Amino acid sequence: MTIYDYLKLALRHSFMIIIITLFCTIGGYFFSRNFNPLPYQSTLFISIGVEDKNNKLSSSYENIQAAEQVTESIQGWLKDPSLINQIYQESELNWPITAKKQEKNNLLITFPATEPQTAQIFSDQIINQLSQRLTQYNTNSDLKINLATTNLNVSPQSSKTIFIILI
Repeated sequence: MTIYDYLKLALRHSFMIIIITLFCTIGGYFFSRNFNPLPYQSTLFISIGVEDKNNKLSSSYENIQAAEQVTESIQGWLKDPSLINQIYQESELNWPITAKKQEKNNLLITFPATEPQTAQIFSDQIINQLSQRLTQYNTNSDLKINLATTNLNVSPQSSKTIFIILI
């Protein structure tokens, strides 16, 4: 078959091709609207502070090293199913949490959210649960660890509608 024959075949079935294209485009649009029910990306930035209760650490450098190691421990706590379940139960929200260590004694906790107000509620529960764990940890160790600063940033995610429709 030549290209001319293919074009003739496409013109003969052009009505069906247009209907199928419109159906797929409309289906893609509705799929993309329901594809991302959590349109906000939230980032909770936490700085960890460490103080030696018994002054066993001789320098501020050792305090910073201890803070780094504790930050890695707290990052591991955020993979603990019991802690995650407590956060879910207290906030009545069930969003996935990811945590990664940022430079030195900083921790970035990210999660999706439906709106900024609920992101604040979820963030408050994360901070409360971490504070409770740190209180338990502080009573059993020679270090006093605290959440020095916490900042929440909630930003809208970009829409993927056009990308999904094009696919």
